[in-house]
Amino acid sequence: DEPDALMTWFRDNDFTFTPEDSGAIAPYARRGWFFTAMKIDTTQVTLPPMGWNTSVDPVRFTYAAADFEVPLPVLAINRATTLPMTFFVVDDHRVDLPGFRTVYANRLSDDELRAIDVNHRIAGIGSHYAATKEVGEHTHVGPGVQGSIKNNGIYDQVTKSLQDAGVTIIELNGVQSNPVLSHVHQGIALAQENNVDVIVAVGGGSVLDSAKAISAGALVEHDVWKFFTGRKSLKAALPLTCVLTLAASGSEMNSSMVVTNEATKQKFGFANKHLYPKVSILDPTATFSVSTEYTAYGAVDAIAHVLEYYFTNLEPYTPVQDHFMEGLVISSMDSCNRVLQNLEDYDARADLMWAATLALNGLTGAGLGKVGFPMHMIEHSLSALYNVAHGAGLSVVIPGWMAYRAQRTPEKFAQFAERVFGIMSGSIEKKAAEGRQALLSWFKKVQAPTSLTALHIPVQDIPMIAENAVALAKVWGMKDYTQDKIEDILKLCA
Repeated sequence: DEPDALMTWFRDNDFTFTPEDSGAIAPYARRGWFFTAMKIDTTQVTLPPMGWNTSVDPVRFTYAAADFEVPLPVLAINRATTLPMTFFVVDDHRVDLPGFRTVYANRLSDDELRAIDVNHRIAGIGSHYAATKEVGEHTHVGPGVQGSIKNNGIYDQVTKSLQDAGVTIIELNGVQSNPVLSHVHQGIALAQENNVDVIVAVGGGSVLDSAKAISAGALVEHDVWKFFTGRKSLKAALPLTCVLTLAASGSEMNSSMVVTNEATKQKFGFANKHLYPKVSILDPTATFSVSTEYTAYGAVDAIAHVLEYYFTNLEPYTPVQDHFMEGLVISSMDSCNRVLQNLEDYDARADLMWAATLALNGLTGAGLGKVGFPMHMIEHSLSALYNVAHGAGLSVVIPGWMAYRAQRTPEKFAQFAERVFGIMSGSIEKKAAEGRQALLSWFKKVQAPTSLTALHIPVQDIPMIAENAVALAKVWGMKDYTQDKIEDILKLCA
């Protein structure tokens, strides 16, 4: 309760304060607050390239108090810039801090409360540190690292977390936007040679899909490509953990993977229950560095997943699923628009990330019976033959496929126009056409390509593209998609 004596002690122990800092501390000292002074041993902390923009292990204090109070003036001492803060509060009631926005509040079970300790972080900002907790100690961590994470600090955070837990790390870098079989083969060999126990994928859908293929191939002697062609069935896979850095594929919460075979120019997908990640960490801040271009492509991919279920199921009346999927399309477009205005909008990034996850985690297709993925089937040929970014290819294929299908069964497309874009007037055919045009306009708004010409793909290549797509159509059991039919759809994409 003697501010002057406290400040003297600080100065005697080489803590530097200005007169303004002393004024910030004095009121708390007079109220009898206890102070704990600590210094960071810079010889024990690895600084990132940008300097003191890093994190250290948390320090835990336990004390009794009638109210939750944060001494903001004290926390701001020696700060030259603004001080963004996020508080995780566990209490027996909801806690709203004056001047702060509550991001999430929910009741915890007794088991959850007992599980919370200093080494376990609540999901949210910084949650990629939880990778250590979920992977466990002394576990070999296998391939699945994407290059860009080395530029935004995530790589350093994840590897430090794993190393601190005594985990041996075997790295595989170099995953490209459309993951290729040859790189998967490298990862499988690396995993087998080092007796890898767990795969940790840090990146977007391409990294996750590569990691899934490696986890499947590491436990078999035959070529992993046989899973994709239906010649072999998957019985087991290495456990997979992922730290997501791109909202798009939904691979973080589904059993699917897609890989391109460069030798045959085939981009095939495969799904199996053993390919579900055991743990997926979704931290919106990990997507802050994603460019406007790939943010838009990710949103297009999420929307495409929804539309495949929405338009291809044969059920006559599915109001719950329809409204759910319509809401996801609206949310994906809205959150993408907000992110493109501010790439570091936490809430917008979180909304887009969650919408992309929900778009392909099984909920959208629940109860719909047999569905097809014709838009993805056709786009995979564009990626395989021209290395087109998946989302960019989809924004070209979707409007063309919608035009082809709406000519034959316009009713669902009219409903989509009404509920998603508010187009209420005109005939069923007119509303269907205007709904397609509205979605096309949004693609253009976010600067996604909308024609084969925009992708620099010659129209005369359409027969070759269709021939390539027919092979995947057969594997996926879509026998009604003949070469002629696919060519007709592609002509509407030109």
